[in-house]
Amino acid sequence: MKHFHFDTLTSTNDYLKEHAHELPDLCYVTATNQTNGKGRNQRVWLNEPQSSLALSIFIQHPKLEMNQYSILIALSIIEMLQKYHIKAMIKWPNDIVIDKKKICGILLEGRYDTYQNFLIIGVGININNQNFADAISKKATSMFLQTNTIYSLKEVEKNLIKYFKKNLKKSLQYFNNQMQTYKNYSCVLNQIITFDYGNSKKTGQVKEILDDGSLLIVDEENHEIKINYGEVTLQNLYD
Repeated sequence: MKHFHFDTLTSTNDYLKEHAHELPDLCYVTATNQTNGKGRNQRVWLNEPQSSLALSIFIQHPKLEMNQYSILIALSIIEMLQKYHIKAMIKWPNDIVIDKKKICGILLEGRYDTYQNFLIIGVGININNQNFADAISKKATSMFLQTNTIYSLKEVEKNLIKYFKKNLKKSLQYFNNQMQTYKNYSCVLNQIITFDYGNSKKTGQVKEILDDGSLLIVDEENHEIKINYGEVTLQNLYD
């Protein structure tokens, strides 16, 4: 995969969107510093230079659904962390958590129209962070805080891309197997969650994660509800 690195960008996702017309398929971009890193729902993702990895992957003419790419990158991050003997879980849809704290966020953005067809997978991983701002200090963790070890950001980046390429190659033939592995690492499956539905919040139990990545929930009135986007909250998690 072709790699582009910059000292400073507003965000790695923004760079790929702005240059989508000239970029090769399956390239990725990293930045030492992001001045306007973004998470889901317009949240700010704070990037600490030399401590956090900011990386985005560009896919031209994606062959899978967006939610399926979300599953593939989440599995790749889980496998990368396992290489460093760090056990993590997946909080649907796009967070990686350890001991109820967030270590990684994922932001997928795409454009599908007559003129352009591409997908961007943005990843922010806390690697060597030793402290966090007061507002998130009880919600965030890092690889360093889990192991008391300083890591090479370049090595972590290299391993993440390696696992993503492996999972992407397997996906068209063995996606069902990957889906089962994803479920094994889910921290929402069979749990009671609060979620947005229409203009209200509801509570229910997650009965299944479907093949398209959506959740099948049974609410308090015993109705089955399927959601494929939005925010979910688990009791005692960081939300």
